[in-house]
Amino acid sequence: MILLGFSIITQEMEETIMRSNLEEQRLMPIKQVKSGQVNNVIYFLILLLILLNIQAISIFAENSEENKSTSLTENSTIKDNSNLTDKSTKNEDSNLIQSPKTDDSTTLSENSKITKKQREDEFATYEESKILAQKIKKAEKSIFWIDKKYDKYYDFFETIALVTDDKKTNYVKVDFMDKISKDIVNSIMVEREVLTEEHTFDFAYYGDLVEIKRDGKYGFIDNKGKEVIKCKYDKTYGFSDGLSAVNLNGRWGYVDRKGNEVIDFKYDKADYFFSGFAEIELDWKLGIIDKSGREIVEPKYEYIGAFVDGLIPVQRDEKWGYIDKSGKEVIVPQYEYATAFNDGIAYVEKRGKSGCIDESGKVIIDIKYDNIMGFIEDLSKVELNGKFGFIDKSGKEVTKIKYDGAEYFSEGMALVKLGDKWGYIDKSGKEVIDFKYDEGINFREGFAQVKIGNKWAFIDKNGKEITKFKYDDVSSFYGGLADVTIDGKVGLVDTTGKELVSPKYDRFSSVINGIAWVNLNGKKGIIDKTGKVIIPVEYDVIGGYLKNLLRVEKDKKVGIMDKKGEKVVDIKYDAIHAPINNTIILEKDGRFGILNLE
Repeated sequence: MILLGFSIITQEMEETIMRSNLEEQRLMPIKQVKSGQVNNVIYFLILLLILLNIQAISIFAENSEENKSTSLTENSTIKDNSNLTDKSTKNEDSNLIQSPKTDDSTTLSENSKITKKQREDEFATYEESKILAQKIKKAEKSIFWIDKKYDKYYDFFETIALVTDDKKTNYVKVDFMDKISKDIVNSIMVEREVLTEEHTFDFAYYGDLVEIKRDGKYGFIDNKGKEVIKCKYDKTYGFSDGLSAVNLNGRWGYVDRKGNEVIDFKYDKADYFFSGFAEIELDWKLGIIDKSGREIVEPKYEYIGAFVDGLIPVQRDEKWGYIDKSGKEVIVPQYEYATAFNDGIAYVEKRGKSGCIDESGKVIIDIKYDNIMGFIEDLSKVELNGKFGFIDKSGKEVTKIKYDGAEYFSEGMALVKLGDKWGYIDKSGKEVIDFKYDEGINFREGFAQVKIGNKWAFIDKNGKEITKFKYDDVSSFYGGLADVTIDGKVGLVDTTGKELVSPKYDRFSSVINGIAWVNLNGKKGIIDKTGKVIIPVEYDVIGGYLKNLLRVEKDKKVGIMDKKGEKVVDIKYDAIHAPINNTIILEKDGRFGILNLE
């Protein structure tokens, strides 16, 4: 499945993720996992998948500038208006495709998510960037401008859905324009509710159907506005694995893309299909069905974990155990809590104590600890009576349970606390760096950040200080570089401790592909790892676009540049949207423009 919208990766977000995953290396203790459990894992996974893909972020600006091009006028022919209706109800409001939320530290929306495709785009070669830049420059010479003042638009790959909302009724008009011919091929009226945050065309899948609502009932259209599944259902979900959960008269069943009701309407609740299975609820109990409607797991559980290969945690009568994918109870529910298996080990809790079992149900780590934090580098931090230590996967205690604090192992070293000071141990449990620091961070690329008093420095694995204790804040090393802060200004050091860029910027991202985003006095720019300015620090916003091209904003106008600072599109548009199906939508002077890439 490919989603219609996709988000943009930002340098700041890349840095945040790296620090979270690589610097802190934290896992959630079993009690935290327990307190934060989600009762519907499959729904969560599907929702997460959608959220990771739906945000097609645009940079918005104001003001106007003239541009000559072909136009679609209000007199353009509507080829199919058979679905046109008008309904008179109370006025409602809707907010679609809003300007992204930003702050001083990020180049685009702080809610942006990262997808596999964006990771590929982020590490595209400069030659790939040049090819895309040439296509955009060529296509910009023949932009097709839509003169009619539509309120919103949605890119449906083959068509563009253009929305007119007079806010006088409960309905909006949607014109479907073919991207190639530029003709309006259909027009329909739909209730505004399907264009809210909960029900929005942004959730439409390429190749799947789009939810609409008429006369208080839900149905589905294709990407040309044709009603494929009649609006007769009380509630619907989007399609997943070729099926959609739908509610009729208070009961849930499933329909396929042709509108065939393929699974009977008999459940109290029904979820998205994921890898051929869906969770259902009947009489307050959960079960699992396959796409034929066969109940793989009888509805008798209060909780069912993610339905994946291997054993699956379940809760029945307030006790936890495990089933396999055939629904057979392999480990009878007996625990107060149990996690999913990872590398053949699961964490269980009984009588308020934590331990581990293998997939046969054998206890391999005694159920005696207050908390088991999870294995990193084959060792797990454990807690007992307020003290911390480490065990291996056989349950052997490789250190005494004596520390007042401990972090996970990273690069063979773990940060531990005795009294009010921190030091480091190796995987044998030997204390290799003295307990003299007030704070510390895990090792990365052979170095760790440590703090004495209110100043930070870097040390190597022998405890040698490669910088003085003079920094107010420091990051972990990434690619041999780390940022350092003095008096609120940020610079860059290498692994010898040399300051490559003296602290002078307000914000500084990690150096990726040889460049870094910087912020000074509210303006953004890009420098290389030597401090050389690539893009002057004079822009209001700089954000990732596609294949290493950048979307830049200055004085409320938007353009595109490459990462060598060369302009691809002049900074003159109100918005430049992410390309979808070889089409880029521009906004300027209240009009939408279509830029077709060859």
